[in-house]
Amino acid sequence: GDHRDLHSFPTRRSSDLLRMEDVSGFHAERYYLGKTQWNLFEKIKRGVAVTLKLREYGIPYKNSTLIYGVPGTGKTEFARYVAYSLGIPYAYINFSFLIDSFMGNTSKNIQRVFDFCKGQKCVLMLDEIDCIGLKRGIGGNGGSDGEISRTTISLMQALDDLTDGQIVIAATNRYDLLDPALSRRFQNHVEFRPFNFEENREMMEKFLAAVDESLLSAMEIVTYARENHTQAEVTGHLIEVLTRKVRSEERRVGKECRSRWS
Repeated sequence: GDHRDLHSFPTRRSSDLLRMEDVSGFHAERYYLGKTQWNLFEKIKRGVAVTLKLREYGIPYKNSTLIYGVPGTGKTEFARYVAYSLGIPYAYINFSFLIDSFMGNTSKNIQRVFDFCKGQKCVLMLDEIDCIGLKRGIGGNGGSDGEISRTTISLMQALDDLTDGQIVIAATNRYDLLDPALSRRFQNHVEFRPFNFEENREMMEKFLAAVDESLLSAMEIVTYARENHTQAEVTGHLIEVLTRKVRSEERRVGKECRSRWS
């Protein structure tokens, strides 16, 4: 087999092309899966078993998912969770960084990344896929439009060539703009929405149970959970509350030290 280390992707511009993240330290104890996320995770997990079984018959199976929805609904974090839970490397490509329309290198860059991932199990996260996978004619005029069309075709060919059990997760905030031919490359199409009241409450309770349950009262949790927030906003609120508590404790300890020495 091929034992190349995914963490040693050979490029001087790896930050532009492919970012390997060590997800072994993922905080699963405070990560919450809503109903949609749980169902999708189970589907992807079953897809791993299906991939192995079909490979015995020489039939390739694409364990690929396109997640769409408004910003802040946890699309990228979900991909990290999948990699952590399945114990496989996490490879991240952000297509907004990959565009190289002036140099005409984007298609080549995509091919390099996919070639490197061949033969290895990993979660390959394709973020902001709408930056290149646009419907024909949307990308503007002239050369850049042609470059985006060529890049979309390169991406579709690269996806078609992946047959080694990689889990491909793509994310977009603009599902409406994607080239239908690209969308069809993905087995699952799932919309991530902001959580409902129950999910917000359970997400907050899980985070607090793992960090500090005294941070918010039950009433404060319910009040915040009833409001409309994305998952990113809920997480931001919890971190802000935690930060305030840490700061006030630091001030209290500082005062005690000063009064002891004065």
